[in-house]
Amino acid sequence: MKHILFVSENLSKYKEIENYLKKSNANVSIQMIKPELEIQEIQSLDRNQVIIRKLQDAYSSIKPLLNHHTISTNNSTNDSANTSANFSETWLMVEDTSLNIEKMGGFPGTFIKYYLQSLPITSISHNNWGSNSTAYVTLGICRCANDSANDSANDSLLSAKVFEGLIDGLIVEPHGKNGFGYDPIFRPKGSQVTNAEMSIDEKEKYNPRTIAFQKVLNFLE
Repeated sequence: MKHILFVSENLSKYKEIENYLKKSNANVSIQMIKPELEIQEIQSLDRNQVIIRKLQDAYSSIKPLLNHHTISTNNSTNDSANTSANFSETWLMVEDTSLNIEKMGGFPGTFIKYYLQSLPITSISHNNWGSNSTAYVTLGICRCANDSANDSANDSLLSAKVFEGLIDGLIVEPHGKNGFGYDPIFRPKGSQVTNAEMSIDEKEKYNPRTIAFQKVLNFLE
């Protein structure tokens, strides 16, 4: 079995991936690791550039834990075993989210996190109502050489892969209480409701996160 260490501070993102993995037949397990310090994102509109740097910083932050075998696997999903010795490979995974709004010339893109922190979601909706938009989730993975204390982040990044999921939609008035982030104002193409009006299972069809994660599973299988 292959094991994924998902480095993130966002439990909601992990729950969506975990829920999807539980229903799959993939011989893969996953667990979430919260970094001791927040991983700072570089200021770039290039999604690949952002995710590779985040992957490098995340690997550096958890490498001491890998070297000392202090990462618990008891809370992993699909874990048919309890110790890392049962995993044939361990992979690190990080995520970055983008929202490109046509009315804003593609902005905020990779800066969506800060955009949501700076403005009420009602204001974002009001200023961009009816605009075409594209939601992206970019996942970066690299193999953890946890059997080598001399392994560096740069060495591990030689195995780095980037996978992306995207969904087109519209910016609408806020509706729904599920989901998180921009879900209440994003109505996917082909849907009559926002992502925040869907259950976690219903959202999978319109979720760039699960689309990207399925590509990760395909690669690992």
